[in-house]
Amino acid sequence: MTASDSASPVLGLHPRALSHPVCPRAKSMWRLNALITNVGILAVLVVAALLWEPVRIWSLILAAVTVVTALVEIFLAPSIRYRVHRWDLTDQAVYARSGWITQHWQVAPFSRIQTVEAKRGPVQRMFRLASVKVTTASASADVTIVGLDEQDADSLVQSLTEATQSTLGDAT
Repeated sequence: MTASDSASPVLGLHPRALSHPVCPRAKSMWRLNALITNVGILAVLVVAALLWEPVRIWSLILAAVTVVTALVEIFLAPSIRYRVHRWDLTDQAVYARSGWITQHWQVAPFSRIQTVEAKRGPVQRMFRLASVKVTTASASADVTIVGLDEQDADSLVQSLTEATQSTLGDAT
C-alpha cells in the first residue's frame, strides 16, 4: 500500500523514518543485474548494426545511449538505491521505501496481510540475499523488500507470519 492510499493517521500508519537498511551486498546484486540487462541490450543492438545495414546508424546511436545508461545504472544507482531502500516492522504494520529515480513508499497493516513469502532468484542466491513479498487484500498494495540478507528475510517472514496470525481481522 502506498502511504497516500492506505496509511491511516488513526492507526498511526503514516509515513515515518524507517530504521532498517537492506543488506550492503544488495549494491553488488543491483550492479550485476544492471550489467546483465545492459549487456543483453547491447548485444542485440550490435548484432542488428552488423547484420542489418538500414538500421546500423540507429542501432549504434542506441548502443551509445545504452552504454551511458549502463554506466549510471552500474556505478551511480546502486549507492543511491541503498540510501533510499529502507524497511521497518512495528507492532501494527510493515513499512518499505524503495526506488532511486521514483521513490515508492509502502505500508501493510497486519490486519490486511494475506500472505508472506521470501523469494531468492539466481543472482540473489549468489549474494546470499532474498526478497520478502507481503501480499495484502488490495490488488495494488503488495509490499516487497528487495536485498535482505537471507537470514534477515527468513526472520522477517517468521515475525510477519506470527504477527498476522495474532492480529484480529479478515485481511479484506
